[in-house]
Amino acid sequence: MLGKLMRHELRSTGRILSIFYIVAVATVLLQVLASLPEQPVLDILLTLGTIVIIPALLVGTLVIIAVRYYQNLFGREGYLTQTLPVSKGKVLLSHTLLALFWLFCSALICLLAIVALVFILSSASVDLPETTEPVQGGISDLLYLLYQMGALVLQAVSYIAVIFFCITLSNTRLFIKNGVLFSIVWYIAAYTVLGLINTLLTTFLPVYICFYDNAPFIALQHIDWGGYFSNLMSEPPYLSASIWGPIINCCCIAVLFPLINWMLKKKTSVR
Repeated sequence: MLGKLMRHELRSTGRILSIFYIVAVATVLLQVLASLPEQPVLDILLTLGTIVIIPALLVGTLVIIAVRYYQNLFGREGYLTQTLPVSKGKVLLSHTLLALFWLFCSALICLLAIVALVFILSSASVDLPETTEPVQGGISDLLYLLYQMGALVLQAVSYIAVIFFCITLSNTRLFIKNGVLFSIVWYIAAYTVLGLINTLLTTFLPVYICFYDNAPFIALQHIDWGGYFSNLMSEPPYLSASIWGPIINCCCIAVLFPLINWMLKKKTSVR
């Protein structure tokens, strides 16, 4: 049944997102082709279009994921979904897996757009910023890259959890009359709180995982409270990343998904 749910959602979301992807890829390819001959006006317009594609595609993907989740569970289609012989947990899992799939596809196309921009800028003899430190290419760099990729995956799952939670909460009996408005309010409130928590922890308890001498370790960055603001702009002298972002995202995932599942079973209503 999970496979059938995912195929249904894949068809429903794919109709719109496939058009987005075709337009995005076509714009990037045209922009690359326009950079080869001397066509400065077209080149500038397509370059601007490529720059706009990156945030627009990611935001558009999240909006479509949110709208589809709402329609499937709380819109007209919700009457059918709520009566299917399948648990709410499987319905939630199908939406989550498909959301991750579409975010992955959108990220790949955004990466293609970035590579195209770098190619165009380099072919146009534009000076690109250079790193002050050479890339070592050792195991510590690989571990750092894997850590950052894992953190991005956790961030994506956390985004999905927050979006689904806000929509589900807004369709409980107390808020259902103004569900769309409350979805936006809860989303803004949730990310304001999460951002504040992350900022406070990173600022006042700056714990980093450091990749140095081929062995990762956890370290507390020294804070010179006398020169606090200058220290705030500094970084540890090696590859490092704050541990708080992934920890906060893991907590969101562990708390919100069971809470969403419980609300779907006990508290939500179909319009």
